[in-house]
Amino acid sequence: MPEPLDTTHGIDEVPDLERQTRELMARLGVVPKHIELTPEDAARTTAIAEAALAEMLARPPAAHRAKTRRAPFMLTRPRIIRMGAATATLVVAVIVVIAMQDWSRPGPAPGPVPVVQFDAARDAGVDVAAVLSGLAKAAGRQPDYAAAPVQLVVTEEWSAGSGGRPAGASPGTVGVVRKEKYLLPDNLIRVISHAGQGLDTTGRLPNAAMEDPAAITGDESVPGPAGGPAYPATLPLGPDDLIARLVSAHPSCTVLEQCLPAAFVELHETYAVPPALAAALWEALATSDNITYLGTATDRLGRRAVGFQVPGPAPGVVRIIFADTATGAYLGSEEVSTAGGGASGVDADTVLGFTYVAAVSRINLDQVAR
Repeated sequence: MPEPLDTTHGIDEVPDLERQTRELMARLGVVPKHIELTPEDAARTTAIAEAALAEMLARPPAAHRAKTRRAPFMLTRPRIIRMGAATATLVVAVIVVIAMQDWSRPGPAPGPVPVVQFDAARDAGVDVAAVLSGLAKAAGRQPDYAAAPVQLVVTEEWSAGSGGRPAGASPGTVGVVRKEKYLLPDNLIRVISHAGQGLDTTGRLPNAAMEDPAAITGDESVPGPAGGPAYPATLPLGPDDLIARLVSAHPSCTVLEQCLPAAFVELHETYAVPPALAAALWEALATSDNITYLGTATDRLGRRAVGFQVPGPAPGVVRIIFADTATGAYLGSEEVSTAGGGASGVDADTVLGFTYVAAVSRINLDQVAR
């Protein structure tokens, strides 16, 4: 009489395999009863499961002889079904995990926004004043904007607690809101907001080129800045006079080291700043002793940039400013918490918010979005 197959090893582990598989799926956020495979995936899953089961049943007994004597165990139909079910469950889990991945680009970042990584080691020892002076010269060489009445600044923005989660995304997914800001001649700013898109796992925007913008989620008009649309043209270009003027325009700001970076950022995120003024602003920033060169990096819109750390708007917060060395253009800024900061309950190196300038132009009234 042929010796019975040693099938106890593996059969006893089938329930445990199935349990571990389901726990893995649960950790990935995959609930089996919610799985909806395409007809092609369903056919492929069935074929793989059936092939695996057929292979198990077709193996010759000699390949499974026990090296030690065990109690006889019959490969009954219920146990075959259990093995097939476990195999099918595992195959479904693998296919679902694969289907969840977008191999063409990193997937959404589910947790806190990752900080931008700088090439600090390579850029160590760089003179910050020389870099700022280079940005000023590059900015001054750029052509001025067209003589049109409407100033348009397009930004990509996010701040902690602001929501803006993309439709259908998980609760932890960061939603970055695109805003088109039209500064009109009557000093109203029309702000058109588009539904946020998620950051990928590198912390960048997959739709950085702003192709096919998401649906409009807001369209409002708000009062413009106190200086009006022509404010940049009234500012002096000498560093000392420019700093004094910018600080006096913000009487509520009492700390010069915080006021100057704040005014610098506000100008670039509100106006189409003329080249001469852009150059003067970099020169003014270079007079600050509390500015640190961080190195080069790729910003969240996928652009190569240099970064500087300056005092933030509150204790325990720093501001990081990004610029394009080729054009001297301001690219954006972020606010990041620091160790021992005053933001209660926030860890060090936590990104609190960011705004990136995606496009700046001057347009005619008939070009304003309808």
